[in-house]
Amino acid sequence: MADDVLYKDFKALTYSVFLLCKVTVTGWGATEIDGTRKSSTELLQINIPIVPYDRCAQIFKDKVDITYKQLCAGGERPTDSSSGDSGGPLQTLGLLNYQLKYIQYGVVSFGIMSCGTQGIPGVYTRVSYYMDWILNTIAD
Repeated sequence: MADDVLYKDFKALTYSVFLLCKVTVTGWGATEIDGTRKSSTELLQINIPIVPYDRCAQIFKDKVDITYKQLCAGGERPTDSSSGDSGGPLQTLGLLNYQLKYIQYGVVSFGIMSCGTQGIPGVYTRVSYYMDWILNTIAD
């Protein structure tokens, strides 16, 4: 029982720290909002904040349902993932086996056409929801 409580407290603390940090998104997506939608010729990265689930669901409520299978990040002008970044990683540094490593938390999924709009985050597929499927698929 005590171990279960400690684990739940640790998960809550980890999630709280995760919400306070910025995450890194990398990709070759569009870099200008001039209508050309040209992809970058070099791999770019941005650091953006995680947006709490409730706030993200409220922002997108009239457009799409945001579920526990997703997470949101960004919403600060002018940085965001954009067209051409889909499928790329959303990651941050974390401890894995006592070593500092990048840990992937999300996959670029979608956002509004005007990337980097203040107050409108991008939506990412939550990797943790699909971990069993991922591990089973790469094991085959």
